[in-house]
Amino acid sequence: MSAVPNMRPITQKSRPVRSRKLLDECHDYPCALMLAGCRSGPDYPSVAAHSNLPEHGKGAMLKASDEYAFPACVPCHYELDQGRRMTRDERATATRRAIEKYERWRGVKGPT
Repeated sequence: MSAVPNMRPITQKSRPVRSRKLLDECHDYPCALMLAGCRSGPDYPSVAAHSNLPEHGKGAMLKASDEYAFPACVPCHYELDQGRRMTRDERATATRRAIEKYERWRGVKGPT
């Protein structure tokens, strides 16, 4: 079950949502991760970062649903996906917090 309130859980039978609109919307917001080395600001626009958590649909060779994408600057996105400074639990916590923060910013109670 999803750790983010009011968001539908991804199940084996669910198909991930793919939405250019949801991904493009991330560019309008600052980095939701704000990790050490964050470069959020006008000179470093955010990109869409997808959750890497299984409860959001991430699996082997399968990207999570676009419903679980959030804005991140390039350095934070890199650290979340390929960096070596965070443990698996720290990555999961950072992802959940970023998704919750982004949903508050957007005023959304669940996936669109």
